[in-house]
Amino acid sequence: RKPEGDVPYVMAAIDKAVATAAQNNVIVDWSKIYVYGLANGAFMAHRLLCEKPGMFAAAASYTGSTDFALEDTCTKNLATSPTSLLQIHGTLDTVVPYGGTPWWPGSEESARLVAEWNQCNLESPLTTESRLNTNPFVSYAVTSTRYEGCASNNVVEEWRVHGMDHLPGIAGGGLVEVSRKAVDWLLDESAVS
Repeated sequence: RKPEGDVPYVMAAIDKAVATAAQNNVIVDWSKIYVYGLANGAFMAHRLLCEKPGMFAAAASYTGSTDFALEDTCTKNLATSPTSLLQIHGTLDTVVPYGGTPWWPGSEESARLVAEWNQCNLESPLTTESRLNTNPFVSYAVTSTRYEGCASNNVVEEWRVHGMDHLPGIAGGGLVEVSRKAVDWLLDESAVS
């Protein structure tokens, strides 16, 4: 029977994957389950972070946002089960605008809200500049804003990718490289929290 609703559907898919692994004598470490979403999946990553506290080791969102409607749920649940988040967004995204819409906050505000819900130090985030090389010919400037001093030693970080659109050069490997960097971040951050 198919579960009703998006969150139950995702949780049932995770349960099924774990059950299949067990049938094949693969042991799943529940403390190493991550959520990473792209576009609509990025909105879902935020939702799962708030609605399933403690379920995921860390979360990453590429071209998505949190939802103003989840504020009460997120405030309550992340206060008791803080979870690290990486928020990635291109400044030229016209599908899910970097600055947000009346219905959802922009990337910078999403990261700040999740940092607030995770009880991070909002007064002095660390800001750094770097480059994201998506292939031998394309490189983007990245401004990273990192909130530390959070409950449970977790972090919330936003990567503002200057000049990147919604789906960066799929044929040129841009999306692959962004995803590779996001997975590296998830593994690194969950190891310290």
